[in-house]
Amino acid sequence: MKKFFWAVFLILVFLCSAGLIGYSWLVFQISQGVAAARHGELETAAGFFELAETPFRTVPWLSRILKDDYEKLTFDQVNVLFAQGEPEVIFDRFEEAVRSSPTIKDQGDFSFWMGNLLFRRAVASQDGEEALGYLKSALAEYQRGLAVAPEDWDLKYNYEVIRQIFAQKEQDSKREGEKVKSILDKMRPTQDKKQEIAPEKLG
Repeated sequence: MKKFFWAVFLILVFLCSAGLIGYSWLVFQISQGVAAARHGELETAAGFFELAETPFRTVPWLSRILKDDYEKLTFDQVNVLFAQGEPEVIFDRFEEAVRSSPTIKDQGDFSFWMGNLLFRRAVASQDGEEALGYLKSALAEYQRGLAVAPEDWDLKYNYEVIRQIFAQKEQDSKREGEKVKSILDKMRPTQDKKQEIAPEKLG
């Protein structure tokens, strides 16, 4: 019996050691990727992040146990992908991340990047109404992020940028309305001028 417990103990020690080594490797890959990204080596950074993501893809439930590390890795990857101009890839990456760790949607960083992606779509759109829809969605995403992280200055800045766009649009619409009103006022008859346009078309 003593030998059995000793064997179990050794197995547990081995598993714990292997787990710690594996975790250290994961953290090292992420830190190397972050360092490469800061130096502008985006391809190298993407490679490190891809390596770090391998355990999470191999063992899906690992993303729930190491939730903070998984979410940090996701945002680091998104940062690089955004700099590389890969918005559609980011949407796919976020969809995958939400499936693996649903709480990631509650992070201020998630709203920050989603808002940025929606804003980029608005800028790229050639359709005015479509662009307006993306801008409204971006504004709502930034608002949601600020509710979670009110001290995030990046979120605040982007939120104010979108608000300024809508404020400018409102002013332009008001000026356009005043211009139309001025034209109509000139067309309206005065007391000294006989009305030339009948209110109804007579048969």
